[in-house]
Amino acid sequence: MRRWKISSRQRKRADFAGVSYDAVTETDKGHGRVQRRRYCITENLETLPHRPEWKGLRSIGMAVRGTWEGNRRSEERRYFIASIAAQAKPFATAVRQHWGIENQLHWRAPPGPEPL
Repeated sequence: MRRWKISSRQRKRADFAGVSYDAVTETDKGHGRVQRRRYCITENLETLPHRPEWKGLRSIGMAVRGTWEGNRRSEERRYFIASIAAQAKPFATAVRQHWGIENQLHWRAPPGPEPL
């Protein structure tokens, strides 16, 4: 299996500039912070290198999460390749579910006193 690396320059150039895409934005407030998440997805694969070698590839998605906590702001971008249609709401749901599963896999101590 071959692995293709997409350079940061290619990613910045390909951040959905000049292509049609579907997008949805969500905002949450709580725990002393505000988070805004924007999900974009497109079926325009023109900028992706080695496209014919990606069997079943149908779309490229991007999730951007901005967090404001007091005076601090941070931003995180994640990129996805997918075999789904370019519909932002199902894409956003899939991204959130993926991270929900990741978070549930972390070990947690059972409640109650520690064993002797």
